[in-house]
Amino acid sequence: MLENMIRHRRAGAALMHEAVVQTLEGERLLSVPQPAAEARYYTHATPEEMAAIRAKGIWLFRAEPVIGTLVRTFCADGGSAARAAHKVLRDAVVGAGILP
Repeated sequence: MLENMIRHRRAGAALMHEAVVQTLEGERLLSVPQPAAEARYYTHATPEEMAAIRAKGIWLFRAEPVIGTLVRTFCADGGSAARAAHKVLRDAVVGAGILP
């Protein structure tokens, strides 16, 4: 899910920009109310459910694509700063137990 969101970041940013411009120009943004009874369809996995998912070999999060996106976004030169940032981020997720 996160990778999908990252892939669509440009479209999302464009929509946000459009909404800000419309608001600044005094336009009213269109909205569709959602009935409260229908808004509770999503829950978060419990720690036990997450452990069971991992035990099946399923990874809900892949750190490398996220690290790559962050490095490309904040270290546009692709040089030594990008390599250093990649190492810092990778070391952090390894330290957190997200990557082996």
